[in-house]
Amino acid sequence: MYDLFLQLALMFSLGAIVYLVTIAVPRVKGGEESSPVNGILSKVPLHRVDSAISKYRDKFLRRLKVLIMKADNIVGKRLQKDKDSDNLKNGSDSPKLE
Repeated sequence: MYDLFLQLALMFSLGAIVYLVTIAVPRVKGGEESSPVNGILSKVPLHRVDSAISKYRDKFLRRLKVLIMKADNIVGKRLQKDKDSDNLKNGSDSPKLE
């Protein structure tokens, strides 16, 4: 099971690296030959594709941030609840200073 998580983490990190490299590499113009493939690719609005990817990336990151904050609140509440129940079991209402 741990191998699955490690493999997933590795694949996501490799995907992120490839994505960042493709963003960083500037588009080279010139030296284009006329071929059917270039004609089809020239019709693709790359600026629209880039802006759409950027928009969805921003939405995804905002939602991920909210989910992480919610998970942090859940964990914090759970830790506080466990801490309070341990204090009640020990018979002291205030935490011990060590």
